[in-house]
Amino acid sequence: MAKNSIIVEKNVVHSERVCCDGGPCYGHPKIYLEIGANRQTKCPYCGRVFVYAPKSASGNKIKN
Repeated sequence: MAKNSIIVEKNVVHSERVCCDGGPCYGHPKIYLEIGANRQTKCPYCGRVFVYAPKSASGNKIKN
């Protein structure tokens, strides 16, 4: 018997404050989330994960 799996959507963002409304599949009230020291945050409504990846002054992604 196969187990159901949950797909977690990860979004790379370049801001430490993000907005989530659940998108077309998991619509919910729009909320704003702060990304903390661990460089990621999770939406309490839909489970989307936002991962912070800052950009350099030239606009390129900074390697971690």
